[in-house]
Amino acid sequence: MSEKMTRRDRARKSVSDSVSGAPKIAKLLRLAADPAAFEGERAVALRKAADLTERAQPSTPRVTEKNVDSLPAPESGSVIYRETGIAGLGLRVTAAGARAWTLDYVCAGRQRRYTVGPRHAFTLKAATIEAKRLHGLIAQGIDPFDVKAEREAAAAARLEAERAAADPNTDPTVAHLAKRWLADYADQHLRPNSRRTARNSLKRIEALKFDRKKIREVTRRDVQALMKELRETPIAANRTRSFLSTIFNYAIANGIGLTEANVNPARRVKGSLVDNAEPPRKVIVPSQKQIDALHAALDARAEYPSAAAIRLLLLTGARKSEVLGLEWQEIDDLLGDNPAWTLPPERAKQKKARWFPLADPQVLGLLRRLYAKTGRGKYVFPSALCPGAPLKDINALWYSVRDAAGLSRFRLHDLRHVFVSRGLNTGESIFAVGELVGHSSAYMTARYGHLDNRTAAEVAKRIGSGLAPTKPSAPIPAETNGASA
Repeated sequence: MSEKMTRRDRARKSVSDSVSGAPKIAKLLRLAADPAAFEGERAVALRKAADLTERAQPSTPRVTEKNVDSLPAPESGSVIYRETGIAGLGLRVTAAGARAWTLDYVCAGRQRRYTVGPRHAFTLKAATIEAKRLHGLIAQGIDPFDVKAEREAAAAARLEAERAAADPNTDPTVAHLAKRWLADYADQHLRPNSRRTARNSLKRIEALKFDRKKIREVTRRDVQALMKELRETPIAANRTRSFLSTIFNYAIANGIGLTEANVNPARRVKGSLVDNAEPPRKVIVPSQKQIDALHAALDARAEYPSAAAIRLLLLTGARKSEVLGLEWQEIDDLLGDNPAWTLPPERAKQKKARWFPLADPQVLGLLRRLYAKTGRGKYVFPSALCPGAPLKDINALWYSVRDAAGLSRFRLHDLRHVFVSRGLNTGESIFAVGELVGHSSAYMTARYGHLDNRTAAEVAKRIGSGLAPTKPSAPIPAETNGASA
């Protein structure tokens, strides 16, 4: 064979190698794996085996714009057509017919395969341009996979920022925060009157368009300006400031647009713009004669459950809701020697259980008579109109009873004042009385307690006698015509 082989001779040799290549490759691989062979022999055998393997692969057609979509797909897996004219660039075709451009390269000593993009997004020319750009990065030691990861991270960050901007909990307005607090906390834990007060405060700030502010942007000066807007209604201003302070504390505690590093803008803002102390109201302290008349009026209407409820209010100093919602399971040992009423925390204003001894024969007798009538049910005062529910309204009978007793200006809640006042006037401890009626502080018990006229006169007399001199002083000279004698 001459040194310069003809094209036909080279083709024949290629065919011959492909036919007889498999045994040769196996023999070379055994030599490359033989530990007894020299290292150089093993390296040469491995290189020759690789060359023969590459020659044995069937030749693939060159990729052109005309045949890029018609190149055959394999029966299974995928095949890469590499004849693109750019080193490493190939067209990968899967058995399902999916086509994508790939780039094989070596960067930092690692052999990698990078997906340039799908065929429908890149023509051969566009894929060639992109491959050249990637080769430029690789030449600088920049791995295209690292660039892709950074690009994806930046895109994810943008999406997260857009999502956060669209999420009202991330940067909420005052209105959104207030409504969430009402739904998540107030409606679950506050009483109806407290919820009503909170919603009225929300309506005020909505009327002044304060609710549109972002909570991150609200400052102490903003709250002070709001207080000035409400200066004509100081009580409403105080409640609104308290409402704002509550919802901002809720936001800080739950991480809703604010963190613990933020300062509540409603904190230390003066709530009272003017002296808005409660207006003086003449407190009616019934005399014993009026108390007797009240009992007589209740006796005359004893057939009504409302009469028993009113009498229990008078004799226990309990709140209206506590008495009307009274359940038989709250009363222990009613027919025994140590009966007591334990108000559960969920029904108590202070959210604490309260114990009331049923030691008064009047109270005990009243409850035992009621037990004979309603003891099989749940409530001590069941509703006649709504089975399974407690009595709701006793105002109609109360108005009749108070008028008959000569207490036309007397409120039903004033029965609680009467209980506290009578206890303090008889010398009972302010703390003991406050414990019975469920006051959170002695200050509240003192506000409820009022001296009747006779007790006040006796107290003044005792205090005056304690201030009298130990020896009689000279009489004060009488005045005559406006001048001393």
